[in-house]
Amino acid sequence: MINQRSKCKQTVIKAVQYLFISSVMAGGLAGCSQTDESSGAIKQPQPTKFSDDYHQSYVQIIQELGQTIQNQSLSTDINHQFVSTMLNHQQAVVMMAYVQLKFGSDEQALNIAQRSIDIQQAQMAWMRQWLANDALTHERTEQSPHLAFNGYESYYTQTLITAANSQTADKAFIHLMQMHQLQAIHMAEQALEMGLDAEVAVLAEDIIITQTTELKALQNWLHDAD
Repeated sequence: MINQRSKCKQTVIKAVQYLFISSVMAGGLAGCSQTDESSGAIKQPQPTKFSDDYHQSYVQIIQELGQTIQNQSLSTDINHQFVSTMLNHQQAVVMMAYVQLKFGSDEQALNIAQRSIDIQQAQMAWMRQWLANDALTHERTEQSPHLAFNGYESYYTQTLITAANSQTADKAFIHLMQMHQLQAIHMAEQALEMGLDAEVAVLAEDIIITQTTELKALQNWLHDAD
């Protein structure tokens, strides 16, 4: 499974790399969401706030996510790191799914978008509750290693932006979901290796299971589309 995800990720990067420069030119856009100061999480926008172009809508979401994560005040606790970073990640997925519902036309891709919204929102509700009630009690005195996603590597950001410029709204969405789900699985696996509290470990395992299932649906869609 790991080799399959790595191969899939590299394929997406190569397929969309040539579009990067043109997509960056469209970068200076107003954010489509606001930030919740208490948690550092992106507030979910209403679909009507998106641009009239799916390319620009996706670029807005990606840039907002990157800025939010880079500006995020990191806890020394790996549990808090993982939950707060994953919450931002999942909110970006939900926003992208709303873009697909607005601009997409393929029935299967639309179903994937709606299913992504349902799955992510259920997990996000738990994460918000955890941050509100338990985050302060999980602080550790020692410094924990940071999750790789907190660096928001430039190649990952660039690849997301170039994927947003796929030729159709449906393909753009599928490629973006593919990258996001690969990253979510990687974050969850990494956090589990670092050592999570039992309740947060259950969340990480659930994310791995649900995102792996969704990743297979995306791969099947791309296979059928080719």
